[in-house]
Amino acid sequence: MIASTLALAAPARAADVGIAGPTFGAGATAPTGQKPQSKLWFNDGSWWGILYNRTLSRYEIFHNVGGTWTATGAVVDTRPDVYTDALWDGTHLNIVSAGDATTALGVEYSRFAYNTATHKYTRDIDPVPLTTYGVEAAVLDRDGTGQLWATWTHDSQPDPLALTVVDTQVEVAHSTTSDGTWTAPFVLPIANAQAVTGDDISAVVRYAGHIGVMYSNQSDMTFTFASHADGALDNEWSVSTAMSGPELADDHINLKALEGDPSGNQVFAAVKTSLNAASAPLIKLLVLDKDGVWHEHTVWTVADEPTRPQVEVDPVGREVNVFAALGPCCTGGTIAVKTTSLDNIAFGAGAGTPLMVSALDTHLNNVTTTKQPIDKAMPFLAVLAGDDTTHHYWQNELALPPPASPPPPPPPAQEPPPAQPAPAPEPQSDPPPAPAPPVTVETPSTAPDPVIRAALTGLRLSPAGFRRSSTVVYTLTRAALVTMRVERAGRRGGWGRVRTLAVIGRQGTNVRRLSGRGLRPGRYRLVVSVPGRPPRAVPFRVLR
Repeated sequence: MIASTLALAAPARAADVGIAGPTFGAGATAPTGQKPQSKLWFNDGSWWGILYNRTLSRYEIFHNVGGTWTATGAVVDTRPDVYTDALWDGTHLNIVSAGDATTALGVEYSRFAYNTATHKYTRDIDPVPLTTYGVEAAVLDRDGTGQLWATWTHDSQPDPLALTVVDTQVEVAHSTTSDGTWTAPFVLPIANAQAVTGDDISAVVRYAGHIGVMYSNQSDMTFTFASHADGALDNEWSVSTAMSGPELADDHINLKALEGDPSGNQVFAAVKTSLNAASAPLIKLLVLDKDGVWHEHTVWTVADEPTRPQVEVDPVGREVNVFAALGPCCTGGTIAVKTTSLDNIAFGAGAGTPLMVSALDTHLNNVTTTKQPIDKAMPFLAVLAGDDTTHHYWQNELALPPPASPPPPPPPAQEPPPAQPAPAPEPQSDPPPAPAPPVTVETPSTAPDPVIRAALTGLRLSPAGFRRSSTVVYTLTRAALVTMRVERAGRRGGWGRVRTLAVIGRQGTNVRRLSGRGLRPGRYRLVVSVPGRPPRAVPFRVLR
């Protein structure tokens, strides 16, 4: 039996849920990956997607016609070993594609226009190279001013021991005067974004007048969210920690957002931890509310064996759906979905509702759907996955609930009734009391500071002479914003600022990587400060 919330696109084997799609063959690997990316979009009453055409060995735009994915001939990328991310913005189809960090298949941006009369897509911006190197999952979105933003992580020296080598950085780039003109990639100006592992990943999303970049860091076990106000300078970012703790980070992120929703929820991140106990949370939904506070919700536990989650938000039916592949780590098996109320997020225990199950394709993985929030025009939500063993796409349609009303806003706070004037005192015949003796008030010479400030109690850098990188260790008495300033010694004395980093430091010992990239050989110092306290400095040398 298939759950009533699911609608099949076409008949399937009795033991199956969903139906097999096209065969992508051995020419492409995981064509429905990567985790932060989306391959599908809804436009002009139909679902569309980027799928691999096995016959012509290229990625094309496909059209879902009556449940069958059909090639349109619109070529997206002829490089077979790339991963794509698609953004339909209501006017154009925007695409970034790139190979992984072990390849030289750099990030490319291209754009397609859609003709409503012919129902065809035509490329109107040829591929624009954004990098000359492969990356970990390029992702894009468009901010409120119309500027496109893309992010990825760049491992300058890919290493099989990716988790043990901290030599990777989170990079971003954005369009400038037109969609076809872009900045050079630059490193996100946040300390721990410059010291992630080769296995870490980033994602980007538009929300509430900002562009947000979330990235994992398995060296300090955090998911960090960097926020950039629309129109601000490229180096102006605010930072919050979405989740942090022992074994709480992994390279699985999928981001969605809502603007002005009555629930007060703004950003939704489906992430994976690295925990191992059967009852421990493995997939979590992190939610950023309108007050800038992050909330954590467990979706699946380690015992459920989930991987590569994606989140989809339905402001029409007032629901949140989270999808994942279930099976031994991390080759997939079946695809499941869990659903909760947008206005009261709480996921039930267990594996969820089966969405794709195949008796023949037993390694379904890398589920993907659209970046778009659900809207009233969508008859259903299209969901796609793939089996890298049999080289089959697999698909299903998630039926959408009828429109639902958000909960009414809470009533305004009642003001207390106005105070009634006190009755006039009765005339007294007794004589008035004697005057009270004078009271002396002593004013302290220095008022006490009501703010308990963090103190920087330790700072060291090792090694003090290096070519590629060194390690900074500092200690805080409590969590605080930490500013790190790299200064170079001048020829005539004095110091000149080279770069400034800002990061939220935690109480206790903090460890950060200091990269020598971009620093000429010579004498430097690292100046570290917290608000309201004098800075500390430690010297170092960049060697030839």
